[in-house]
Amino acid sequence: MRQFFATAIMIVCIAFSFAHAETTVLDPGEGILSAAIELAQSGDVLVLNPGEYTESNLSEVNALGMPIDKKLTIKAADDAQERPVIRNLSAPSGHPTKGVFFLMKDGANLTVQGLDFNGGDKDTTLFRSAYHIFTLDTDDGAVIEAIKIYDCYLHDVSDRIVEGDAEKYKGIFVTNDTLICENSLISGCWDVFDYRRTTVKFFKVTNTTAWDLTKGGKGRILRTGFPVDSLYVDHCTFNGNDHRYFQMKPDLAGFGGHMFKNLILANSSNKDGIQVADEPFTTVTNCLFWNINGSLVNLHEEAVVTDTMTADPMFVDPDEGDFTLAEGSPAIGAADDGSALGDPRWDPTATAVENQEAKKISDYQLRQNYPNPFNPVTTISFHLAASDLTTLTIYNTVGQAVKTVVDEHLNAGLHSVQFDASELPSGLYIYHLQSGEFNTSKKMMLLK
Repeated sequence: MRQFFATAIMIVCIAFSFAHAETTVLDPGEGILSAAIELAQSGDVLVLNPGEYTESNLSEVNALGMPIDKKLTIKAADDAQERPVIRNLSAPSGHPTKGVFFLMKDGANLTVQGLDFNGGDKDTTLFRSAYHIFTLDTDDGAVIEAIKIYDCYLHDVSDRIVEGDAEKYKGIFVTNDTLICENSLISGCWDVFDYRRTTVKFFKVTNTTAWDLTKGGKGRILRTGFPVDSLYVDHCTFNGNDHRYFQMKPDLAGFGGHMFKNLILANSSNKDGIQVADEPFTTVTNCLFWNINGSLVNLHEEAVVTDTMTADPMFVDPDEGDFTLAEGSPAIGAADDGSALGDPRWDPTATAVENQEAKKISDYQLRQNYPNPFNPVTTISFHLAASDLTTLTIYNTVGQAVKTVVDEHLNAGLHSVQFDASELPSGLYIYHLQSGEFNTSKKMMLLK
């Protein structure tokens, strides 16, 4: 009874805070997170203090996941010394239905940062285990704007991190416009990002490690069944699965250009390392393959494969999740930026490299779009030295603004955005970055 009243008081406090502020700080407890999500307005930020956030509502609605139908950020407190832990739907061991963390509804735009998503599949004594972290809406025509994962640990789910494959998606069309996963750890799942019966348009995974992906005899990082406009995978370590790491079906790979670089792909017991059979604008460069029981790559004949190697990466203790590169590893210094291949957290020389990189991008920087030329989607990246109101505008050659891609206050650091030129004619375009007093421009070519 005492715990019930404490939770009720906390929820009332949450409701009051949402009436007055866009950022709400939460303390751990039962039912706290779902209550905050329900009360949040689009654009709000939920800041989680360290501790465990659990849900005990076993209703059929909540079993499908905490619904997200707005733009929302859920992040750890800036001064947190450890990641807040989210455990889905606490229940006695043996409960017949497993749960889902988030149900991504039409219009959802969710950013999660600095969190530990514990699926509980290794410990069902106190906690109900989870099938998925994110499951996509089943309403025909639903568009999930974005799923963005930064500095998170996602682990021990029965099935997938992102679910877009189930029978329930047959005969409907569901789209996830953007999937970004950066600086994260993933382990103990079947597949990671599965879009076999749904669509993802822009896919980016960087500085991430995924391992122990052997449940159900699969373990793909990405599976698609429909075109992907643009894919970018850089500086990742993948170890231990029972299938291809990337499986993008023939004739359905999309036409926006796909880049795989600075990767370590090791210990795959079945099929190819990377399959993107009918996408000519695919590049695989500076990658290390080891113990792949199949072809290293299965690509279009016009795809570019360069500076790859087959060698033991020499992980220090992979059985314990330690993928630090031992002295003498061929991956050290083999990346296109002079650092080690794979996730930078395992690079024994990372401190020196990070200091060099910090000097390179300590100021403002607008990078060349990729791919270029493009049709019709490309990615534009830029680095900001300070937080400020930032605009990224596209102009035609006569100086007319044809599209504003960014118009908001952004934090300092590296940012990447997707530009879709589906409604524009072929030709030369100029993209202009303005942030504070800084402004610069570059050119790009649209070829249809």
